Amino acid sequence: MKDFPLYEFYWEGKAESKLLSTSTTSKQLILDEKRSKNLNSTRNIYIEGDNLDGLKLLLADYKNKVKMIYIDPPYNTRNSFVYNDDYKLKTDKRKSKNTSETEISRRYHINWLNMIYPRLLIAKELLKKDGIIFISIDDTEIFNLKLICDEVFGESNFISCCTRVAKRTSNKGTFFKSTKDYVLVYAKEVSALDGVQFEVQPDINLEDFKYQDKYGRYKKSGASLYQPSLEPRVNQRYYIECPDGSFVIPPGNVFPDEVSDGAIIKPVSNEDKCWRWSRETYLKKKDFLMFSKARKNCPLIDSEGNPSKWNVYDKVYYDDKKKETLRPEDVIYDYPNSKGTKELLELGISFSFAKPSGLIKYLMKISGLKNEDIILDFFGGSGTTAHACMQLNSEDNGKRRFIIIQLEESLEEKTEAYNKGYKTISELGIDRINKVGDKIVLKNPDSIIDTGFRVYKIV
Repeated sequence: MKDFPLYEFYWEGKAESKLLSTSTTSKQLILDEKRSKNLNSTRNIYIEGDNLDGLKLLLADYKNKVKMIYIDPPYNTRNSFVYNDDYKLKTDKRKSKNTSETEISRRYHINWLNMIYPRLLIAKELLKKDGIIFISIDDTEIFNLKLICDEVFGESNFISCCTRVAKRTSNKGTFFKSTKDYVLVYAKEVSALDGVQFEVQPDINLEDFKYQDKYGRYKKSGASLYQPSLEPRVNQRYYIECPDGSFVIPPGNVFPDEVSDGAIIKPVSNEDKCWRWSRETYLKKKDFLMFSKARKNCPLIDSEGNPSKWNVYDKVYYDDKKKETLRPEDVIYDYPNSKGTKELLELGISFSFAKPSGLIKYLMKISGLKNEDIILDFFGGSGTTAHACMQLNSEDNGKRRFIIIQLEESLEEKTEAYNKGYKTISELGIDRINKVGDKIVLKNPDSIIDTGFRVYKIV
C-alpha cells in the first residue's frame, strides 16, 4: 500500500507553482530615468512589472536583507485576475459551459493559491533572519492563506492573526455587516526576534511617576495591598512593618503570636482577611512597597488592635509600566479604509480600497523597523507603503528604505482615477509617492529625508 502524508495541504497545480519560485527569469530591470526622482541620491526603488519576476530579480542583491514585508494581495473576490502565470492558464482551459458554481469557486481558490504560493516562497528568501511579514486578507482566503503560510514560513514562526476594523459604517453583508479584515503576521525565524521589542508607543506620562528610588521612577498603585474581596489564604496573613516602626495587618480575629515583620498566622475563618501577596513574595519584594498616611476609616489594624495610621500599596515603576504597554493588541481599531480614501483625496487622487498609511506606519513601529532597514511591498497598489515609510522617516529623521513592486495594471475607464489621467495603477502609485515626497519637503525644507526613488521597468 502506497504511503501518504498524514497531514498535507494540497491543491491542483501546487507542484507546478512551487517550481515557478525556483525557475530563473529571462526578464531584466531597466532604469527609467525620466520617471525616477532624485536619481543620484535616493536608495528607494519602485519596480513596474509582474511581481513574480520582480521578486526573482531582487534575490541577486537583496536575499536575506529585507527587514519587513507588507503585502495587500488580491482578496479573490472574482474580479479580473491579472496575475496570469502559466498554472492559471492551464487550469482555466478545463472550464466548460456546464461548470457548476461549486467547481467555479474551487478553481478561483486554486488560481489564487497558485498565484500567492511561489511569491511567498521567494519573499521568505528575501527576509532577514529577524524579518517579519504582514499580509492583509479577508474571509475569502484567510484560512487558505494561514495554511500556506504555515507551510512556507513554518507553523512555529506564526506570530498573530490580527483583526482590523476596515469599515465602520458598512451595512453590506448577507447575514452580518462586513466590517473587518485580517493581518497575518509571520517571522522568518521567530527565535531571532528575541530582544526585538514589538513597540506600540505607550500613552504614559512620566510626570505621573513622581517618586524615585534606586530602581527608578515610580508611582503608587491604584489598588491597596489589602483587598477585602480576597478569600483567606494560609500564607497571606502576616504583619508588615511600617515606616514608624509600627506593624499593620488586615482585619480579623486571629493574630500572629509574635509582633514582628513577616510574622504569620493561619486564618481560621472568612473573617480573617489577607494581603494580596504571599509572605514569601513580601519578604522578597518588600522594597517595592510604599506607605501612605491612612484615612480615619482605614480597615487595616495595628498590633494593638487599633485602626492603622498607614495604608500599604505596591509601587508601579515607569519602566515596568512602559513594557506592559509594548505588546500590541491583535485587534486593530484605528485604521479603517476611510482614512486611506481620505488621504488620497487630499492628494487629489481617487482610488478605491487603499489601506491608510497609518496602518503601515503602525506595523513598521511594532516590527522594530529602524534606520537603514528595508520594507518591501510587492503588491504596491497606490503606493501606501512608500507613503508610510517616507512619513515615518520625516517624523523621526529615519533612513528606512522602501522597495515597491506593482504590475502595470490598467485602470478601468469608468473610474474617476482614469478620468483624471491615470491609465495604470503603477502610474497612479508613482504620482502619489511624488506628491507625498513633495509635501514632506515643503513641510521640512531643511530635512535630509530621502523622498526620491528609482523607477525600474521589468522587460
